[in-house]
Amino acid sequence: MKCPQCKQQVDEGAKFCSACGAEIIERATDFAWIAGIQEEIKDCRSNETAFGIICGIGILILAVPLVGWLLFPVAFDTAALAWAIPLGLAIAIAGGITGQHYHNKIKKLTQKLKGREMVGPQ
Repeated sequence: MKCPQCKQQVDEGAKFCSACGAEIIERATDFAWIAGIQEEIKDCRSNETAFGIICGIGILILAVPLVGWLLFPVAFDTAALAWAIPLGLAIAIAGGITGQHYHNKIKKLTQKLKGREMVGPQ
């Protein structure tokens, strides 16, 4: 078996490389870890997209009555603004914050995955 970091030969069953000190992990464990991170990234991307759509819906709920009021101030029912503005803002902000949470989580998982691939098993 070879060290994933320095490529030196290591003894079977060794936990660390005697040449560079890198931790040696069985390939099956390594592949399972990578597959788990990739699956988590996939789930986060789905959630990020969904909350991006929710944010967009909130902006539309906010914008449509506001534009209607700006274009037709006399004929437009201002009561619609009373519920549309707070509702649209709440949905847009909640969707945006939650979407950003998943975006940051994807970045962290990707960095974790890249760090593992560059350094070798940890």
